[in-house]
Amino acid sequence: MAADIARYSMGSSGEPTQGAGAVAMLLEQQPQLLEVDIVNAGSASAYRAVDFRKPHTRSRQSGTDEKAVREVPVFNGKYSVSCYLDETLQSLRHMLNNLDVTGVDYYRQLEAVFMHRPYQRMPINSWALNYLVGLASDGAAGRAELSEYCRNADIDTQEVVDEMHSLPDVMCEATMEILDAEPYPLSMQVLRHFRTHQAYRDEVEQKLRFGVELMRDVGNIYAAALPAWMAAGLEDAALQGRDLAGKAVLAMGYGSGDAAEALPMRLANGWQQAAARIGFRESLAEYQDLDFEQYYAMHQTGTAANLGWPGAGEFLIHSCGCLPVAPIANDGIEYYRFHATLN
Repeated sequence: MAADIARYSMGSSGEPTQGAGAVAMLLEQQPQLLEVDIVNAGSASAYRAVDFRKPHTRSRQSGTDEKAVREVPVFNGKYSVSCYLDETLQSLRHMLNNLDVTGVDYYRQLEAVFMHRPYQRMPINSWALNYLVGLASDGAAGRAELSEYCRNADIDTQEVVDEMHSLPDVMCEATMEILDAEPYPLSMQVLRHFRTHQAYRDEVEQKLRFGVELMRDVGNIYAAALPAWMAAGLEDAALQGRDLAGKAVLAMGYGSGDAAEALPMRLANGWQQAAARIGFRESLAEYQDLDFEQYYAMHQTGTAANLGWPGAGEFLIHSCGCLPVAPIANDGIEYYRFHATLN
């Protein structure tokens, strides 16, 4: 299972991406939905210091010397984007090396790509950058295509290639407090021009198309973000009647501030039956709109007036502990109960 909550301070740039969610996955030796090639998976990990940490800080509310973990993470928007781009790029390089294939050869035979999705544009930009980096290592044909995009951006192709093959020290940006630095500035300029080409629509937008409309209704659910998009996308493909048995798909996981994983997969025979049981669209059918007063109260206190109850057969948080010391220390602990009926 994967479950998480993303909560940010009121008025912060992260506030619009807030969300919460949970996903349950079944692992089998004879999978009915996706076959995961664990042996050739790629990974990358690097400590990023000021990206999505909840450090221990001295309590300002109590006025004591007791330390508490921050309730909202420390994050820096532009720096977080740089970390995401760099880590996903390095994990894909590792995976491609394990598979012994060039990037573009592998990317073009993919039927779909699913990625960690804090918000809509981040995985799109990451996948577009990875496609361009793949061109830089794809021999004469790939270099020729990349050169076309570089000419449109009025940038020297060799300088772009050198930058793509570099290993920027993103951690250095944090220690030197230059968090707005771009680790791949020339490549990102080329990417902006790449968006105007048909190849962008074919190799970027088309690869990310499954489930994208459903995911617009899902906020930042962190650990559940990737499996949620996979669930939405595979259910979407099944409803479209797509014949994808044996087709390759790629899943890109990301742990904010630290690590990324690239997981090559294939759709199992009969995957449509398994996808039809996911129920992702159905899970979004029941929702409750909050007005500003309710949202503010929920954000600040965890509760609000005039909220409806969930339907029958749901778990809910019945209460939350508030005792920091003996006889029972339960500060912040949620107590659940099963809501069996509507009354």
